[in-house]
Amino acid sequence: MDTVFPRRMYLRRALLGGILAWLALFLLCFLLASADFFGDRLDLMDALSRLQLSPDRAYLAFGRSRVLANPYESAAVFALGACLGLSTLPFDETWTKLRHLSWLHFPVTCLCAAAAIWFVVSSPWAALGIGALSYLAVFLCRWLCWYGELLDIRRELRLDAPPTPLRWRETAAYLPAAALLCLVLPLAARLCDPVDFPVFSGLLYPYLLLPLGSFLAGMALGRHRGFCPLFPIACFALYLPMVWLLFNSSALFHCFFAAVPALLGNGLAALLRRKRKK
Repeated sequence: MDTVFPRRMYLRRALLGGILAWLALFLLCFLLASADFFGDRLDLMDALSRLQLSPDRAYLAFGRSRVLANPYESAAVFALGACLGLSTLPFDETWTKLRHLSWLHFPVTCLCAAAAIWFVVSSPWAALGIGALSYLAVFLCRWLCWYGELLDIRRELRLDAPPTPLRWRETAAYLPAAALLCLVLPLAARLCDPVDFPVFSGLLYPYLLLPLGSFLAGMALGRHRGFCPLFPIACFALYLPMVWLLFNSSALFHCFFAAVPALLGNGLAALLRRKRKK
């Protein structure tokens, strides 16, 4: 492998990210096409026959041709997945190379995201903003990994400061991740929603992505800092404004989709950390 520019590693990550993104698009479109998704009886063949990989606005923009709209949407989503698959590799290089690669990778990621959701959101600026947000999410996740590695080194050198009450200071470093999960991403999901039905912000994000992200963030915090009871409370409080801004009081239980997985992930990681110390 070329040590200066590991082309094979970059190619593998790009292909993996693109394939996973396309599979996610296929699964989402299949769920939308299946009658069972809306409470009726599931008819597999009927769902497959009505499967559409492109939104209606793309269908109209390409002259009512699915033959053109579906390949365009598939290629754009694949390119976005490839960019996201490559997003963490520049962080493994030197700081100089990280700056140079980021200047190239950031606009390409934004453009791919804009191309993938161009016909879903109402404004091209919203599409570019969501692309920039996806890059910010990757950067934040990588920063948390760096921060965790630094904490591990300090713990091995016995330089750790004593824990604060309820570990509030330890929790504070992970609040940007909680704010991203509970405030910024739900708003971005609403921008991606069709006019008639909140697919992303009302179904996909609160029932799948929010619990998964909260669980992983809680695990990252518990692995490096132990049990932090304020983190689930912070997730609950941060998502609470979204209930009133995007929905109404009937969606108040969405807050538990942020708090409970964060509590479970944090508690599980803290337990494993304690056993590892013994």
